[in-house]
Amino acid sequence: MNILQRYGLARNLTFILPLEDNYLGKHTTLELSPRILVPPEKKAINILCNHVVYNRSAFHTALTGRRIVHENTENETKGSCNQNLVMSGENTKDNRCGSRIDTNRTTIDISDYTLFTMIRRPLSQVLSAVYYYKLFPKVATHDLMEAILKTPTLFTANRMSFDLGLPPSQFYSPTKVQEFITSIDADFHLVLLMEYFDESMVLLRRRLCWKTTDILYIKRNSGENRPRIRVTSEQQERFRREQAPADSALYDYFRPRFWRAIRTEGSDFFDEVHHYRSLLSLVQDYCSYIKYRQFDPDPVRGTAFTGDGLNQTRRIVDNNENPLRIAASRWHNEFSIGSEECNIMTMEELSLVDRIRQLEYGKEIQVRKKQRER
Repeated sequence: MNILQRYGLARNLTFILPLEDNYLGKHTTLELSPRILVPPEKKAINILCNHVVYNRSAFHTALTGRRIVHENTENETKGSCNQNLVMSGENTKDNRCGSRIDTNRTTIDISDYTLFTMIRRPLSQVLSAVYYYKLFPKVATHDLMEAILKTPTLFTANRMSFDLGLPPSQFYSPTKVQEFITSIDADFHLVLLMEYFDESMVLLRRRLCWKTTDILYIKRNSGENRPRIRVTSEQQERFRREQAPADSALYDYFRPRFWRAIRTEGSDFFDEVHHYRSLLSLVQDYCSYIKYRQFDPDPVRGTAFTGDGLNQTRRIVDNNENPLRIAASRWHNEFSIGSEECNIMTMEELSLVDRIRQLEYGKEIQVRKKQRER
């Protein structure tokens, strides 16, 4: 989400946002109402990335019929990407950067948008939700899996399928689940995998014709310090059968499709992933130093950033204004990361949502709040 928000901020793109908090719909789909902020005068919505339950009809109602602005931006690959869209670029490799909007049309249709989502192993998703929402605060770690199995909740039973639009009444119908998966496959251009986040981001960059700087990130809320839960093979099978049949089918379907998509990217894909991870390491060290003055120089490199294949000789000094300069590579031009980029990459989710909300809808927010107080 931080990646998408930074992309929009950097290009002055429009967001659809909730009036308050960060949910367009926690357990519901998208409905235009006084609690939803949309661009005025039928201006195009560029980015929708706040949480909401997917429903094609609801998305169609909210997003289509808005004004097309035929405006292109330069990017590092041949061609250009139309700025009306959430993300743009063809799903085929040969013409992925060309605008898909007919220049004779004046309004946007749902098919003009690029839709993508990210899923993860169902049990991993559930354990993450259990800790994040503190669902079983009084249960000991060694009993937690059994508690999850005995007490299903809306966050632990097929939540990924629910968020993608499958109603709970259909969770245990193989026919309905398959129909649902087929519809998601038809609607979404890309389904990414959380377990392979870096590979997913490189694939996303290529499909959407983004720059490498657009997909840089600093890992947060990873749950690496939480207790490890022992799950037996019998519990895993019960979970799959009793609590996550839809999510398991969803993941089993899209996991091989993800790897097939990567195979079409060519022999240099994993070279780019390796390079990307080197960049992430540099950015993590630099931003930690800028924000917290916490940087432990490599005993071999000293304070010089000379990451593998980066062809760098720059160093960090005790000055927030001194940027980290990254040399050009096969995948990007030379670029710099400074304190402002670090601040946004490390900003808490609610703070960044509020920043965008104030920038885009500041005056309207005040008007709506006054109307609600009357």
